[in-house]
Amino acid sequence: YLAGVMAAMMTTRTDVEGINDQKLLGFVGAMDSPTINNFLTGFEQGAASVDPEIQVVSMYVGNYNDPALGKEMALSLYEQGCDIIYAAASNSGDGVSAAAKENGFYCIGVDTDKSPQAPENVMGSMLKNVTASFYDVIQACVNGEALDTVQRKGLADKWVEMYFNDYMK
Repeated sequence: YLAGVMAAMMTTRTDVEGINDQKLLGFVGAMDSPTINNFLTGFEQGAASVDPEIQVVSMYVGNYNDPALGKEMALSLYEQGCDIIYAAASNSGDGVSAAAKENGFYCIGVDTDKSPQAPENVMGSMLKNVTASFYDVIQACVNGEALDTVQRKGLADKWVEMYFNDYMK
């Protein structure tokens, strides 16, 4: 959701080099799966909360480890008018960062901080703090707490975080 808010706020800034006047964002997902589609849905909802006219064009790589195809998809989305792409595609998303860097567009990463790949082009990254979630679950077990099979936690619990690239200020 926060990645969509950030992208929507940036895509309306036509005074920024690399941002066009279209209200169009891109999404590159690893797989067309419920997990990846949760990233897409949150991104769309966040963007719509800023401006309901913003559209999101989505594409799927088909796997998690094909940066070359991720880059091709990013280039296609940029050609369609998307000036910011959210990449929820693991290693395939590294191709999105490369395309952004080489072509002066912007992207948002997932899982870890992707800004070192393209400091001037990666706006931020949605982080999954797996260490925090493991620690909390293990601590709950040590404390004898009953746990549901599925754990749903978020920002308040620091299981996820939106990292903003300081260079992009």
